[in-house]
Amino acid sequence: MAAPARATAKSRAAAAESAPTESPSAAALNHVLGRLAVLDQRARSAGGEATKPHDLLTATEQAADEAQKRGAWLPLRDLATRLRLNPDEIDLLLAAAAPHLDPDVADVLDPGRHQTGPEGEVRAHVVVKRLGLPAIAVHRLLDRDGALVRPGLIVVNAGRRLSVPPAVIEHLLVLPRRPGDALASALAPTGQIDGPDSERLATALRSGLRFCYLQDPLGGLAPAIAAAAMASVGLDTMHLDLDEMDDGDRVDDVLGEALVRAHLDSLAIVAGPAGRVVDLPDRVARLAAGDVPFVLYGALPWRPGLLTTVPWQLAPVTATKDDRVVVWQQALDVAADQPGRQLPTRPDRDDIAQAVGHLHLSPPAVNRAVLSAGLQALGEQRPLDVDDLVTAARSQSGEALQRLARRITPRVGWDDLVAPPSVREQLEEICTRARQRDLVMGTWRVGGGSSRKRGTVSLFGGPPGTGKSLAAEVIGAALGLEIYQVNLATVVDKYVGETEKNLDRIFRAAEGVNCLLFFDEADALFGRRSEVSSAQDKYANVEVAFLLQRLEDFDGVAVLASNLRGNLDDAFRRRIDVLVDFPLPDEAMRLQLWRTCLGSHVELADDVDLAVCATFDLAGGDIRNVAVGAAMAAAEAGQPVGMAHLVRAVQTEYRKLGRLADKSAFATVKKYLEN
Repeated sequence: MAAPARATAKSRAAAAESAPTESPSAAALNHVLGRLAVLDQRARSAGGEATKPHDLLTATEQAADEAQKRGAWLPLRDLATRLRLNPDEIDLLLAAAAPHLDPDVADVLDPGRHQTGPEGEVRAHVVVKRLGLPAIAVHRLLDRDGALVRPGLIVVNAGRRLSVPPAVIEHLLVLPRRPGDALASALAPTGQIDGPDSERLATALRSGLRFCYLQDPLGGLAPAIAAAAMASVGLDTMHLDLDEMDDGDRVDDVLGEALVRAHLDSLAIVAGPAGRVVDLPDRVARLAAGDVPFVLYGALPWRPGLLTTVPWQLAPVTATKDDRVVVWQQALDVAADQPGRQLPTRPDRDDIAQAVGHLHLSPPAVNRAVLSAGLQALGEQRPLDVDDLVTAARSQSGEALQRLARRITPRVGWDDLVAPPSVREQLEEICTRARQRDLVMGTWRVGGGSSRKRGTVSLFGGPPGTGKSLAAEVIGAALGLEIYQVNLATVVDKYVGETEKNLDRIFRAAEGVNCLLFFDEADALFGRRSEVSSAQDKYANVEVAFLLQRLEDFDGVAVLASNLRGNLDDAFRRRIDVLVDFPLPDEAMRLQLWRTCLGSHVELADDVDLAVCATFDLAGGDIRNVAVGAAMAAAEAGQPVGMAHLVRAVQTEYRKLGRLADKSAFATVKKYLEN
């Protein structure tokens, strides 16, 4: 709370009448204190003292006129004009603020206030009587929809005791704005995106509409679109990011303080996601019915019946890749201007578009990512590059999905993948589809205007160990996405309907996170439907049908991997964008796999012949197991990795695969087994 501004009634009257040359903030203070002096004299006059409150009021307002001619801004007058406060409402507002502005005046207005309640409150009926107003005026001045209570300028507590929020004191005394902890945690910077959607919203605002709802199914740029619309009608925006707030009372406090500050500073409120406020219909109704433009946004269509006030709706908002690049550039501009944290360099627009332009991140998430990337680069005393942005963008993934799937941070790239050229081409096609889906399906509307699906779904088939999981990780790295591998143990449930619920939770959580959803052993979930001969067949078919429908509507990137592609339901083929077959490696590929798996850091003995190792008929996953096993044995013996270690590890792997009967495979390396 602001420190009390103390002055005697006599000194306030003298200051008002003399109208000295003062700073703008001093002029605002003198005006407020002069009006308090008027209340002081009115209360004393009602108590029988000889005072002249009318003369003092005239002198105070004349001094205010002179101050305004000199260019001073008087917040009390500005507030009264914008909110159309009448003289009685101005007096009651000052009376409620008196305990913080001048406790002496508060004691005159409510002599017994200390004995009956908290220090910062006054009793409404006592104040009204002391000001010479009729008792019935209390009901008019404190009406729930009145000019003082509706915007939250005055708080009516138990027993009709009045107080004012700290923001009102800051405003009247022209003090620095200090939002409460809850509001400060919700305030989020946002860029501006001009386009057809912002123009439509601006037109609605110019028409006098004050409550609007933007459906943003991809959870990205609705705040930036709203901010651009507000700017075009001459308003600044207060953006409230409520995504991390699970406590309804905390959200209510945030919205309440935001409403007050929006009225004080002529701001528009943009808040979301809407799911955080659906349990606060009274608070939302007050915001919707107020004079402050209020834009709510969420992923789902507006729910009819939520409020009696129906919003103007824009559904769904659209954002292009260029729009997202603009948000990244604006965030970089803001970061570059921060004192002590100037970015030495910044990536150019084309690099930003290629690296992170396809990611659906909200402006607050982009700002956090840019700040994190900038701090990382500054800490290492090097220029900021796009890899920093990609890494920071990954960190913005939500935590809800981690409870349903295993999070994997990609640590491999194209150089780590050993695959035929045809396979690499198909994997690159997947990346292209993921990067360009918004342009092709959204802006160009290829596939028809009714096309719902914008996601990219791929199926990886092939024998075990041929690189399907590794390829999914390579795609995640290329797109800058975290990988979430669906854990079948947390999905499949013995109770009817529970498996579908668990899958729906996964898909919903994945749509709000920039990630690659990876279903390993997909045939366990996406199996072929069969004729119904029992209740088990019926419910198994229901699960597959639900998955077909959910995959059709999925807007993200999903990869299904299966060793038994033939077991998948035929209806999945239409839902698959890219089907990649991973073959077993030939001898040339196996030689490359041996070199990749052993790496460049392990010491090899002189007798190691990787060309001989490549003659063993092993898949890439098997070769990795052999390389690890041989290195373990060599490390235990304190020796370089030799041919004997490798051959024995191959023999162990053959035993695991049930292929020890093939003795001819070891004919050329028999000596290593004998020794």
